[in-house]
Amino acid sequence: MWMDIENGPRWKRNKKIHRSLFHELRKDSELTEDINRMVDGMFRMFREIDLDELFPKYREDYARTTGKKSLLHARKERPTFSTRRQRKSKKRTTKTSKFSKKDKLRKKNKTSTKRGAVRGALYEGAFQKILDRTPNSSRCLETIESPRGERCRPDGWYDLHGLLNIPIEFKTIGSGMFQVNNMRKMLEQSREQGLIAHYANLQKTVEDNDGVSLLIVCCPRDRTYANFLIDSRIEGKLSHLRGVKSKKRRRREENRKKQRPVD
Repeated sequence: MWMDIENGPRWKRNKKIHRSLFHELRKDSELTEDINRMVDGMFRMFREIDLDELFPKYREDYARTTGKKSLLHARKERPTFSTRRQRKSKKRTTKTSKFSKKDKLRKKNKTSTKRGAVRGALYEGAFQKILDRTPNSSRCLETIESPRGERCRPDGWYDLHGLLNIPIEFKTIGSGMFQVNNMRKMLEQSREQGLIAHYANLQKTVEDNDGVSLLIVCCPRDRTYANFLIDSRIEGKLSHLRGVKSKKRRRREENRKKQRPVD
């Protein structure tokens, strides 16, 4: 199915989602332009590389491999064979479903989650193959750890002359989900990776508490993608998405209270 989707329209950059986060991204025009050019080249490779090489023919079934869900415990259906003695046919009555609307919605969400996991696994493997062919980038083969004990393993690295190693996180989303409100966990994960890389002394040209990271998000069905260069400027947006007031807003509210006249 995904190979048929890749044979469809070409990839296009989602400029609308980038404009909505423009003021929360890192202000470095030269670096941003280089990374945008690199990401555009990556998604062009999706069309240039043979799909048989890009996607695997077989995928490991995690549930059956780990034994968490065994086929031996599956519900067995009764054999449908005819017998000589047949019971009298009863009148058919309309049966009401024993599943409620919540159960049906929960089952639908499980199905979409499983499809999303398969989509993410396939495209993450394809993305790592594309990283091997992209200049100044490579796969991440080891887990990095900061002096604080925090660990992460991004999907790849963008190496800027050995002075700035930017962790790359690649994510896929479903159709119609390309909105900032749906990307909170992705932004938080990428932000954490930037901080860990900075504290691990992999970003020598970055100021304290900045921690630069790169997040690449794409929607295969809608054929759109976007990339975000993240640093400390994203903190205000993340607190807003969590429903927590930012430090700047709290200071404003405190100043307004101080300026109010006392009766």
